[in-house]
Amino acid sequence: MTASKISVFIVDDYPLMRQALRETIRASRDMEIAGEAEDGTEAMKRIPSLALDVVVMGLGMPNMAGIQAIKSLSLCCPTLPVLAFSNYENEDILFRAVQAGARGFLPKVAQKEEILKAIRTMSKGESYLASKLVEKLMKGIRKNSAIPTPKNGFERLTKRERDVLRLLAKGYSNKQIGEALVISESTVRVHFHSIMRKMRFASRREAVVYAVQQGKENMRGK
Repeated sequence: MTASKISVFIVDDYPLMRQALRETIRASRDMEIAGEAEDGTEAMKRIPSLALDVVVMGLGMPNMAGIQAIKSLSLCCPTLPVLAFSNYENEDILFRAVQAGARGFLPKVAQKEEILKAIRTMSKGESYLASKLVEKLMKGIRKNSAIPTPKNGFERLTKRERDVLRLLAKGYSNKQIGEALVISESTVRVHFHSIMRKMRFASRREAVVYAVQQGKENMRGK
């Protein structure tokens, strides 16, 4: 039985960029192009009706720009991974893309191999961020101070709850966390709800941003 291919949708206002991405993806035997759009408005008309695995989204577009398109997709298609693709790598752009709902980010100068790696990684439900961009994202989080650190909240978590939070920081889904910790997915949800209550998070995204922000200082080796 032949495995189904990873279905990818491309959104970018530059025809040459769409062509380059199209050729890169089509050259890979495990991927296929499900469609293209030149801006966020067109993308939002087409994407919700398609069975997709990953959306590659350019950020600097006319009409509905990439950040707004990612926000809209997060509302209508919350499980659909979006890989943000931009010429700009500053911490504000990174932060805004992740805050909007992007699960991956690559500069447009990324090599073909890394683009394919990012798409494959995200198609499995994981997040992807080029290693050189991690510190920039951290700076963006600190600069924007979007997530206040709950006082003493982390110290009230159990060891297993800290394990769940640590894996959340890596972009793991509930299923993947359960597999990693050898517990059921329902047990993961119980731990997650306890984390939300103790830390006073308003959403899963808030918990993930906090976990990434605090990972090095608070969770290493605990």
